[in-house]
Formats: sequence, structure tokens, C-alpha cells
Amino acid sequence: YGDWSSDVCSSDLSFAITPDGRHLVTVGQKSPRLSVHRIDYATGALPVVASMQNEDSLLDGHSLYIAELARDKDPTYAAAYAGIAGVWIARQQTNLASHEDAAPQLKAAIQKALSLDDSLAVAHYRLAQQYAWTDWDWPAADREFRRAIELDPNQAQTHATYADFLTILKRPDEAIAHRSEEHTSELQSPY
Repeated sequence: YGDWSSDVCSSDLSFAITPDGRHLVTVGQKSPRLSVHRIDYATGALPVVASMQNEDSLLDGHSLYIAELARDKDPTYAAAYAGIAGVWIARQQTNLASHEDAAPQLKAAIQKALSLDDSLAVAHYRLAQQYAWTDWDWPAADREFRRAIELDPNQAQTHATYADFLTILKRPDEAIAHRSEEHTSELQSPY
């Protein structure tokens, strides 16, 4: 089966990443149960389990570990760098990491993702977040949110975050339209 990367990520859960870096296999220790989850970094989050689809899931160390593991298995996998950036953005926004600690990490990861694949929607979404919440460059953030949506109009999280951003800019009609798109995208999501 090739080289598997594995670790124990909690007292109850062991996991392994398949050699291609695209699937997570988990085994519960207390209630032995084998599960296989597709790792889909391109969605903007790391949905290795259902609860990891939203920004809150990016705060734990497991999300960063899994994204870094995928990056280490394939250094040309742009979506893994976007996943790393997402963790650092979430940590900065929730004050789990200072701006001084998080900003260089997220900026480097975003730039690497974009240098590898400029057509990756989630990389543009992360760049929009960087411009909006780290650099306070709102025109650039607006441009990148629109670019991310142009590349993948079905990502609910992008529409939701853009709607929040538009509300701050006092553009309520556009914000409402993106909230509507968010709900439509959630209904179409395979997760």
C-alpha cells in the first residue's frame, strides 16, 4: 500500500493518511470503528469528518497537522497550503494566535498555494480573507472574494464570508444576495 503516515490525534482516535494524501483512515480506540474520509482541501476547509466543514474546525491542531501532512506528501499540492492558511486565519481571528505569529504563516501559505495553482478558488478565498482581516485592504479583499466566487460559485463558506464583508462595507443588497447564494450552495454541497 505504500508509505502511510499515521499518528494518534487524541486519546480515542488514531489515524493514518493514505499514501496519495487524499484519504484519512480513522480508528476509534474506545469503540473500535474504522472510517475512511476523503480529504478535500479544495473546499476551503478540511472536511475529513463532517464537523470539519466550517471555520471553527480549523482551530484545532489536528487540522493543521493533516494539512501539513498532505503538503509533506506532495509539496506541489496547492490546496494543502490553502488549508494551512485557513488554520492560521482562523487562529488569528479568534485570538488563538497573535497577528505577529499568524500573519507570516498565513501569507506564506497563501502565496505558495497561488504560485502552484492560480486557478484554485480556495486560495483566492484565503487571499481575500488575508486582505480583509489581516491587511485591512478592502478593495483588494473585494477583488479576491469576487475572483474566488468566479472560480467556484458553489462554495457556501465563500459566499457567507463575502456577505459578512459586504455588510461591513454597508452594501446590504449585495450581502443579502450572497447570503441567498450561500444557502443555495449548501443545498448543493455533497458534504
